[in-house]
Formats: sequence, C-alpha cells, structure tokens
Amino acid sequence: MKRISLGICLLLANACLAAQPAWVESPDQAGFRYAIVGSAMPQQMGERAQFKMAEFSARQAFAADQEVFIASVQKGNESDSSQNFESQSTISTSRFQSFSTLQFVEQWQNPETGELFLLYAVK
Repeated sequence: MKRISLGICLLLANACLAAQPAWVESPDQAGFRYAIVGSAMPQQMGERAQFKMAEFSARQAFAADQEVFIASVQKGNESDSSQNFESQSTISTSRFQSFSTLQFVEQWQNPETGELFLLYAVK
C-alpha cells in the first residue's frame, strides 16, 4: 500500500511540475505593471547558451513592444529680404526607456520540448 501511495504522490508531483504557468502565454496577466516573455529551444552549447538566447528573445520582444511617437513641426517664412526655415522634433515613448528597467522574475522549462521561458517584469 505504501508503494502505491508513493507512486501516486510522485505522479501528481510530476504533473504539477509539468503544468505550464499562465504567464508563458499571457505575460500581461501575470499581475505586474508590465511583463514580457522570452524563450529559446535547447542549444548545442548548453544551458547557459539557452538562457542567453531566451534573454535575447525577451529583449527583441521588448524592443518590438515599444511605442515611440515623433512629432515634427516645420515652419518656413519667405520675404523679399530673407528666407527662414525652422524645424523642431519631439520624441516621446509611452513605455520604459531600456530593457534594464525590467527584472528577471521567473523561468519555466517545458519538460516535453526542453524550451526555456523567461519572465521579465516591472513590479
């Protein structure tokens, strides 16, 4: 009876460990002000290379998610004696200035595929 109970406990523990966290599919639902996920498949160079590739993936997702607005005003005045031309540009972002603003929060590795997922967020 103890063997059966132990086997069931181990089976349930593996099932719980294998469950994909919700943030893998929906980082915005993770409960942070801003969150982003990067992922990478296993690398020939090992676990550290896989982690770095997943971090690079998160950096790419961060860059793609930035909203940059550029406002430009140009004025031209022409008179008999001179020509004046003025130009002003304003750049504003609605997110964060750099990836370093984010903190590494959690990682999860898919036991079936070996794909590594990293969650970065602003708390």
